[in-house]
Amino acid sequence: MTVQNYQNLPSSAVESVTIDSEANTVVIQYKSSQKNYTYSTEDADDFQSQFLAEFDVENEETSVGRFINQSVTNGTLTLLAD
Repeated sequence: MTVQNYQNLPSSAVESVTIDSEANTVVIQYKSSQKNYTYSTEDADDFQSQFLAEFDVENEETSVGRFINQSVTNGTLTLLAD
């Protein structure tokens, strides 16, 4: 299966993250809006591995929103135009 949907995340900002490894896209729905934001990525499988590794650690400081923001800032995720 090439599409993975992550809901009920430990986040005050992010409602869900959907990773499509075939299309190399990541769709994020923020809690502040019902709109979905679609991002492209070079390697969705690698992004998914990093995403999951971020939350495998029992760390209270883990932040889904911070991880997504860092991924956008460092160019791992690029927002696609509507």
